Amino acid sequence: MKTKQLLFAMFLGIAFSATACKRCQTCTDQQSGYETEVCRGRNPVPGVYEAQIRNLEDSGYECN
Repeated sequence: MKTKQLLFAMFLGIAFSATACKRCQTCTDQQSGYETEVCRGRNPVPGVYEAQIRNLEDSGYECN
């Protein structure tokens, strides 16, 4: 029983970490079609990545 619980917990941990830590996002300007990529690794200061995504989205980009 403990083995099944451990495997289930490990599976949930792996699934969560894979979706929560998206390393890069591609943002596309809806008017011009210009694309830019924003990555976490290029921004060592906490919060910069999220701020860049927010700024691009506020400027008319769609990020995914």
